[in-house]
Amino acid sequence: MKANGGRAQKHASACHQHGHSFRLERGFIMRTITSALLATLMCGIANATSFSGGSSADGQALGLDGKGDKIVVPNCEENATWLQCRNIDEAPQDVIDGFSYTHDTTNTIGPNGNIKNPDGSTIFVSPNACTSCHFGSAQTPGGNPVYQSPDKYTSLPYFRSFNYNRDLKDAINDCIKNCGGGNVIDKDSDVMNKIVAYINWVRDSVTDPAMKTSTGWRTMPGEAMPIVDPNWKTMSANATRGKALYKDRGCSSCHDADGPGMGKLRSDEGRPRVPSLWGRRAWTMGAAYIQTPNLAGVIRNHMPFGKPGTLKTQDALDIAGYINLQARPVAYSGTMFCENDPVTNLPNTLFKPAAWWSGCNYPTEPFSNRQRILGPWAAIETWRNDKIQCLKTGTCEP
Repeated sequence: MKANGGRAQKHASACHQHGHSFRLERGFIMRTITSALLATLMCGIANATSFSGGSSADGQALGLDGKGDKIVVPNCEENATWLQCRNIDEAPQDVIDGFSYTHDTTNTIGPNGNIKNPDGSTIFVSPNACTSCHFGSAQTPGGNPVYQSPDKYTSLPYFRSFNYNRDLKDAINDCIKNCGGGNVIDKDSDVMNKIVAYINWVRDSVTDPAMKTSTGWRTMPGEAMPIVDPNWKTMSANATRGKALYKDRGCSSCHDADGPGMGKLRSDEGRPRVPSLWGRRAWTMGAAYIQTPNLAGVIRNHMPFGKPGTLKTQDALDIAGYINLQARPVAYSGTMFCENDPVTNLPNTLFKPAAWWSGCNYPTEPFSNRQRILGPWAAIETWRNDKIQCLKTGTCEP
């Protein structure tokens, strides 16, 4: 391995020890996905060996790292028409620091880090990382990329979950709360400004201007979160079948290393080798992945490791349904969707996604959380739309 500065060697070595690495190929930023459902906890940079294997359907390539372990990295050559991959070590220091906070979250702003809020509270409580959900360098189509985020939040879109209009910094804090179960940071703090600097640096790697507009970011290659199937609303997940598939298709071989759904936690670093899917180390009930169709889309597009896209839609839904029935941290989810919509003054419970099962629910809604998790979801959406219309017209039955 060629040294790319002491930081590169240190991070690459530490990351590889627990199955995660951030790699460079011909000076480009690369990301690694270990055999983990939600991609990797990125935390360093290294020089990669050449690719071997073939390209996958979503602009990634299967290769080998220096020790022969399989990895998945973005295919920068395939994405070259719209994306310029760059070397993080050549970025300004505030960008490098923001990179560390999002990729080496556990050891910087996380449980094992020295960077705390002024009151001493841990910023990102979960041992996972931002890049457990924002795949790799957050530039992966279909992997929650952030290159669209600065333009997306310029218009201060309404965030129904907590009933306010938010900017980019608000969105970052909501991720800290809802995914990491953490404590928000001051919007003018160095930590916040450095995370924003990194996100802006990622945005600037997009070379196609049409992808940067506030209305056009969804036209980028791959949705921010892939859709499992166009007809998902009429489908449902079979959790019993999903439990069997979770074992048979290899999910458990990585994610059960410390117990069912727990991944493998390195005692010396306090971070999972692969993200925990449930339990106290997992994403919270306020994260977008509690929507089974969302999680199923990620599973179908990125798993099983080394064979993305090989699962059938129903298989992905069943596995996601099984995962979402398991216990996880509540965090701030209990207060979500509990206010009224500012335009209609109707309860936000009627406008929330049909597959969203945490937070407040309309008091007379005749659906259980189990149906919100497993579907079918069309009936839920229809009931809510009908309720909205009758409340607007004053024709609801007592």
